[in-house]
Amino acid sequence: MLRAGAVMPPKSELRVSDTGYIRPGFTQTVIQVGTFSVLSPSSNPGFTGQTVTITAVEVSAAPGIAAPAGSVIFKEGKKTLGRATLINGSARLTTKNLALGANKIQVIYSGNADFKGNSSPFLNEVIKKKPPAKKTK
Repeated sequence: MLRAGAVMPPKSELRVSDTGYIRPGFTQTVIQVGTFSVLSPSSNPGFTGQTVTITAVEVSAAPGIAAPAGSVIFKEGKKTLGRATLINGSARLTTKNLALGANKIQVIYSGNADFKGNSSPFLNEVIKKKPPAKKTK
């Protein structure tokens, strides 16, 4: 079975064997498909004490290929916020622990045998001080 990015020669150069099409002396090179990451927050800005969910979507750079598999690491600077498994190319991190002010969030995908890893652009998630509760009369 060929993996994503594998290129086969024309059938005229192939012969059939019990393992599929092969050509004597043929070396198969598997090329990893590039990926890119898209980050989106459940709310931006968020407020202190509020749960924020950040969704990372890993997308194959080659159309028509299955979604990348594996896991991602959510980071803020050098601090690891969490790890999540990709399900259909998507992973989520839910947290209440973001600092007041601007938080530069990034996701790191290490890749696998079929897909190249990548680092997402930074998501600037702003956390503001929670406004005081309104007094009712």
